[in-house]
Amino acid sequence: MLNDRIQTSRWGILEQLWETMTADVDRVYCGTGPAGLADRHVMELVRLATTGSMSIAELARSVERVPARVEIKVGEMASLGLVAVSVPDGGGAPIVAVTELTRRLVPRLLAEWEATEAVLSELERQVPYPLRRAFADLADRLERRSFLARLSDALAPGARSVVGVPGGDAPGRRFPDGQAAPVDTAVPRPEELPRTSQWHALRLVWTQIGEDLDRAYAAIGSSEITRNTAPLVLRLHLDGPQTVQQLSAAEVRPLYKVLNDVEWLRAHGYVTTGAPDEPFGVTAAGACLVPVIDRVWTAREAVIVELERELPYPISRVAEDLWRCVEERSFHERLREKLLADPRWVAEPIQL
Repeated sequence: MLNDRIQTSRWGILEQLWETMTADVDRVYCGTGPAGLADRHVMELVRLATTGSMSIAELARSVERVPARVEIKVGEMASLGLVAVSVPDGGGAPIVAVTELTRRLVPRLLAEWEATEAVLSELERQVPYPLRRAFADLADRLERRSFLARLSDALAPGARSVVGVPGGDAPGRRFPDGQAAPVDTAVPRPEELPRTSQWHALRLVWTQIGEDLDRAYAAIGSSEITRNTAPLVLRLHLDGPQTVQQLSAAEVRPLYKVLNDVEWLRAHGYVTTGAPDEPFGVTAAGACLVPVIDRVWTAREAVIVELERELPYPISRVAEDLWRCVEERSFHERLREKLLADPRWVAEPIQL
């Protein structure tokens, strides 16, 4: 059973925690602006609204992202009516500016941003390891040697398998049980983003690791499979046919995301076709991908173990502690509590 492997997977707890928190944050943003507005757009919108219009290259530098990815997001935001792109009269790089709709949304976006930061600080007070320190240390280690470089070594012939090693047993300094790490509760000002934002730091690290995983699949000859579709193929292969709803629950991912991935797998002939509410399984072509997926799974676990040996506390243990807190009271419930106390958020709904 795949669940047996997930129970001992350091990566699994990290992925489930991140998917749950981002889904909860996106639920809040979905009720704020036009359909399609998501957490991934907010950094750029806040930056443009608070510092003024700029080129895509300038915006990318400002939010510390790759220009190509920012350009994609600008296109998404333009289609939602949140930004306008224009070419200067004298020529030159296109300039991105927020629209009147975004200017009216900014107070609510900032309220939601600050609430997210406050919830992260609240959660940090409930766990013995500081989340931001854990991810800052992780980012530092990955800057010295990327996740992709580590994966490449772990995928090399003769690399030792670590699948089945229980999570959270990596050596290293730990805070005493029950003793909370010091937490800085200051909320970053818009002009300080992204450098002081906990949420942005988490997103940057997680995005980079995910992109490195996709590169690893491509490097070993499986460019048609990704970090999102691979777990679905593996779960169907090991656990048998399931419905989209069952996959969504098992993977702890939003239904619409799993449905999109399933449709992609069907289009490529990796899973069987059928009605949306009927169970489906992997095809012969999908089964051929399993050895590749399993290799990356094994290598990924090895890299997490390697990183945890370099960190003063195991990142998977941090995730486990946070997961328990979120299970007791969801990230979404905590967000709503803080937003309902914020006059910027409870004001009259904006007419879109």
